[in-house]
Amino acid sequence: MVMRLFRRMWGAPGGRTEASPVEPGSGGSADSPATGNVVQLGGAHLTISNAQGIGTREEQQDAFGVSDASDPDFVAHAGVVAVVADGMGGLVDGGRASRAAVLRFLEAYEAKGLDEPVGEVLVRATLEANETVVNLARVEGMLGNMGTTLVAAALVEGKLSWVSVGDSRLYLLRDGELHRVTVDHNVATELEEEVAVGRMSAAEARDHPDLAALTSFIGIEHLEVIDHNVRPLRLRDGDRLLLCSDGLDGPLSDDEIFVLASGDPSFAAESLVAGALSKGGAHQDNLTGVLLTYVSEARVSLDHDPSDEANEHA
Repeated sequence: MVMRLFRRMWGAPGGRTEASPVEPGSGGSADSPATGNVVQLGGAHLTISNAQGIGTREEQQDAFGVSDASDPDFVAHAGVVAVVADGMGGLVDGGRASRAAVLRFLEAYEAKGLDEPVGEVLVRATLEANETVVNLARVEGMLGNMGTTLVAAALVEGKLSWVSVGDSRLYLLRDGELHRVTVDHNVATELEEEVAVGRMSAAEARDHPDLAALTSFIGIEHLEVIDHNVRPLRLRDGDRLLLCSDGLDGPLSDDEIFVLASGDPSFAAESLVAGALSKGGAHQDNLTGVLLTYVSEARVSLDHDPSDEANEHA
């Protein structure tokens, strides 16, 4: 069951899974299987894994990145942020839009001041990413015809803050349940509201020709619809966060997402992408997944057998 808790860089040809450990501040993928980076995050360990596929598309228009976790002073006050962007294939140069948005978002986040609230930084970074894409479109004479989604999650001092524009999603796996955190900014969501108040039948909504059309995205000259949580969510030991483009969550059921994301945290992102590719068929979109697994130091110490260390030095 999916419960909504809140309301308010490059793949290779052939459709194979592309995955690798994320280098801090980088986006994209490599040819080796994901093994997961482990980051020290306050009183916890954060395992970061990622995977990406091109599907049946001619080019990769998804992009993703993770902030630089190599500076302990920065991590102490800004934590770690991950971001996924899905360039809009129906518009021009979706790949350029998604890459530009991810890079600018990370640059803006990494400029966070010591006393700047995390939620405000995420919104500011989103607006700066939007301005970058709008300016790029303006220079290329494509204003209004270049865009991307964006979803980001920041883990700071054991708390989650997030921001989203478009239909790329953030999921939380907690206590045996899958929670969809974000709301899709598309026509389908608006029609669901029409059905709920009785202005449209479910059949009419289901047959609407523009269900997937986005109602908000990065690249709108005056961006107004940005979703984010007002109060950070306290993380619990074992929480997992999945950021993904719709090419990943589209082919998979909620149960499938839960099962695949619950596997070995170093390889679960790769399993998710492989699972989606196996079901996506002839029209499989680009797909990206970034999985963050939060484990408290208390559990790490319990899992560590002191005898192992003793044997290593015997």
